[in-house]
Amino acid sequence: METKDWILLILQIVINGIVLFVFQKIISNKFEKYAKKSEIRDEVIILFWKKLQNLNDVFIQANIIVKSNENALAEGLCRIKNTIFEIAQYYDTNEYDLSIFSKEYKRWQEAWNKFVKTFQEYNDLEHKTDMSVKLGLELQSVKDRTQDLIKTVRNKF
Repeated sequence: METKDWILLILQIVINGIVLFVFQKIISNKFEKYAKKSEIRDEVIILFWKKLQNLNDVFIQANIIVKSNENALAEGLCRIKNTIFEIAQYYDTNEYDLSIFSKEYKRWQEAWNKFVKTFQEYNDLEHKTDMSVKLGLELQSVKDRTQDLIKTVRNKF
C-alpha cells in the first residue's frame, strides 16, 4: 500500500470515530432528558399520593374526634375541606403529569361536590337524623373515592 492509501484508511477511521462519538453524544443527551422528565413526573406523582394519604388520615382523625365529641364536627369538616382544597390546587398545578388519573380524580371531585351541595342544603335547616345519615353517606362516598384514587395512583406508579 502506498502512503496515499494509508492516509485514506486512517482518515476514514478517524471520521467514523467522530461520527460515532457525535451519534453517541446525541443519544445519551436524549436519554438524560427523558430520565429527568421521568424523575420530575415521579416526584409529582409521589407527592400527590402523599397528599391523598394525608387526606385519608384526616378522615380517620375527624371520625375519631367526632365520635368522642359531637360538637367538634365543624372542626373536622374544616380540616377535611382544607386538605381537599390543597389536593385540588396541587392537581390543577400539575395536571399535565397527573392527567393519567383524570377519570378517578373527576369521580373524587364529583363526590366532594355532591357532599358540599348536600351540606349547604342542610346547613340552614334544623338537623334531623335522616339529614345526618345522608351527610354521613355523602362523606363516606368522598372517603371511598379517595381510597379509589389512592389505589389507582399506587397501581399506575
